[in-house]
Amino acid sequence: MQTNTIIIPCYNEAGRLKPGLMHEFLITQPDVSLVLVNDGSSDSTSVLLHEFQKQHPERIFVVDLASNLGKGNAIRQGILFALDRIQPACIGYMDADFSAPFGEMDKLFQYLSQHSHIGVVFGSRVKRMGSKIERTLVRHYLGRIFATCVSLMLKLPVYDSQCGAKVMKTATANVLFKEAFITNWLFDVELLFRYKIFFGIEKTLREVYEFPLYQWKESKGSKIRLKHVLSIPFNMVKIYLHYSKVLRNGDYCK
Repeated sequence: MQTNTIIIPCYNEAGRLKPGLMHEFLITQPDVSLVLVNDGSSDSTSVLLHEFQKQHPERIFVVDLASNLGKGNAIRQGILFALDRIQPACIGYMDADFSAPFGEMDKLFQYLSQHSHIGVVFGSRVKRMGSKIERTLVRHYLGRIFATCVSLMLKLPVYDSQCGAKVMKTATANVLFKEAFITNWLFDVELLFRYKIFFGIEKTLREVYEFPLYQWKESKGSKIRLKHVLSIPFNMVKIYLHYSKVLRNGDYCK
């Protein structure tokens, strides 16, 4: 049984997949397995994933989805697969463009294993002295505006909910990914709502940790389009109303 498992959602990633990086990582990290989720791609992504799986058949698993479910629910399918088939101690996910390299994921897993009270570690793109965080100014400032809105809505001091690098304990993943997400691109916000509803605000403040990444590089070919950006206010309201109702009805509560 591998100690840690990383989920990588892939939608039409044939031109950006880097099997060399994955191979090198698996060689240097023998206790990690990968679940590669083909999210209903229309290009040769599935073929490439299965070819790469043949190189590490005991440590690489491919989940083929018949249709495109969106990033959040593709990750959820990968996590449910890992919980059922691999049963790792800790589980995480990252973007297929490797904006956050594997080395950063290893740091997140290390922090999680060294702090028994922590349930989830969020990678956080804090641009600071000594770091290599490369983002356009537009995305940086849009991110700050979005983070402020999320903080106000959740009443939590969130700096960067949307970074693609996150890890968590298996028991935590069982709770947070129990139900399908109601949004495609803001599922990370839903995770925070679920943690707050299930565990309470005090535990959320203690058990969810934002880990400042050393390296993150914005990549070309982002799947986020203008229509997704324009839909953010609507989806924020949708999330707030949905989880407010969940809280009132007592769902997710112990």
